[in-house]
Amino acid sequence: MIFAKGHRPYNVWLGKQRFAEDRKKISETLKKLYDDPTKHPQYKGNVLRSGYYYIKNWNHPNCGKQGYVAVHRLVMGKHIGRILKPGEVVHHKNHNTLDNRIENLELFSSPGEHTKECHPESFAKCGEANRGIRRSRSTEFKKGMVPWNKK
Repeated sequence: MIFAKGHRPYNVWLGKQRFAEDRKKISETLKKLYDDPTKHPQYKGNVLRSGYYYIKNWNHPNCGKQGYVAVHRLVMGKHIGRILKPGEVVHHKNHNTLDNRIENLELFSSPGEHTKECHPESFAKCGEANRGIRRSRSTEFKKGMVPWNKK
C-alpha cells in the first residue's frame, strides 16, 4: 500500500495499527469524557464479578487496572474514615457477598487473621499440613536433596 508523503498508515475501520501518540490521545480524551462513570453510555451501575459488586472509580487510589473498586471496601473505608490498606480484608459476617451494609461488614488487618477468625476449619487444615516441618535453605536445598515441593 502506497501512502502520500506525510500520511501515516492506520486502519481506523478495523481498529488496528494506531500509533502510540494517537492511542494516548484517544485514551486521555475518553477518560476526560467519562470521568464520572454514570455519564458512560454503557453504565449499568454496579458490576458483579466473582460474587462481589464493583464500581468504576478511576480516582480511587486502590482501583484495579480497569478502574473498578469493590463496593464492600468502599463502604468500610467510608465508615472508618480512611482508605483501606491493600493488606486489609473486609469480611461479610453473614457470608452473603452482595449484602454490603456496614452492620454486615468486619475489618481484619491481614488475610491470615481473617482466615483464623472466620474460617477456622481452613486455618486448622493448613496448620496440620505444616506441623513439625521446618523449612530453610540450609535444610531443604543441600546438594543431592530433593526439595519439599518437588517430592
